[in-house]
Amino acid sequence: MHPAVLEIPGLGSIHVSWQFDGNVLNVQGSGKNLRISVTDVQLVKYPARNKALILFGNAGEQKLQIEFPNIKGLLHSHWGSFPEQEFKLGRFTVPLVMFLGSGLALVIAGVLIFYFWGIPFIARKAVELVPVEQEVSLGKEISTGVFVQTPPDSASSALLNRFAAEIDFASHYPLHFNVIHDSTVNAFALPGGEIVVYSGIINKLNHSGQLAALLAHEASHINYRHSLHGIMDKVLWSALLALVVGDGGLISAISAQGNEFRSLAYSRDLETQADTAGAGILRRNGIEVRQMLSLLKVLQQESAHGASVPEFLQTHPLPESRMEEVRALAESQVAITAHPQLDSLFGLLKTELK
Repeated sequence: MHPAVLEIPGLGSIHVSWQFDGNVLNVQGSGKNLRISVTDVQLVKYPARNKALILFGNAGEQKLQIEFPNIKGLLHSHWGSFPEQEFKLGRFTVPLVMFLGSGLALVIAGVLIFYFWGIPFIARKAVELVPVEQEVSLGKEISTGVFVQTPPDSASSALLNRFAAEIDFASHYPLHFNVIHDSTVNAFALPGGEIVVYSGIINKLNHSGQLAALLAHEASHINYRHSLHGIMDKVLWSALLALVVGDGGLISAISAQGNEFRSLAYSRDLETQADTAGAGILRRNGIEVRQMLSLLKVLQQESAHGASVPEFLQTHPLPESRMEEVRALAESQVAITAHPQLDSLFGLLKTELK
């Protein structure tokens, strides 16, 4: 159970505890025992990072303030969609500028603010303007560049796509999975639905649930358009540099995507969102969420045994907070279903890769 503050008209603020039981949020404490489902929610606000204010009841007169890493992702994992009001970061810029003070510091602060908040904000808005059809087309163009030097293996890719077809990724993108025979321990998602998985990472896995977790994580990057967001980030930064050093930076940023996309790393927030959404995919399919933890632990053990850090962990940063969030989702899972077809296809794929 996690601490929270409950506000009820006439009673004031009450300290309570909360935890999810499937799709229901249980709230207990001070003589109160509430069960909040998504149909009870009138609005969710985000007053600060990792905090949510849930307005519920007939007119939203009751309020519950909770805190958890990537709380937005956690709520969506259990409730799906609901009315929400985005948290605005802009109000932090004024206190920051006042603190920095001097003219030079203001310039530095402006550059840093634009780099850390401005570019991601503009990139996010730019992504929203890109139609899905164009994103799919862009992904196909990039995949052509990726596959020129390292084409996918048709037999292994066919097995992986049969494996993926057993999982409902709840995606409106045409997901397609490609296996490349390479010892690199990595996987990555291209815009619009193409997912690349190196045989090196599949060979490290020993359970079908781990592979399902890997695919769910990468599919979540696509569902949330993280890959397109990453491209926009790089192009916008290159465009900013082009204003100073000429247009070469912008041109090279666009042309290099095909060759360098596999090294595109996501921010910690986007990785956490993909973890949470991926865990939600596993939960909906009755696959053990703890297999996501098992996947990450296998990769961590590889680096702990003296080998170089797997490229998957280099491009998918793994702070302990991410592990804690997935662990919390795994502990709250109730329904687990046997998946003999996944087990069979996983065995066939492993045999094919030997």
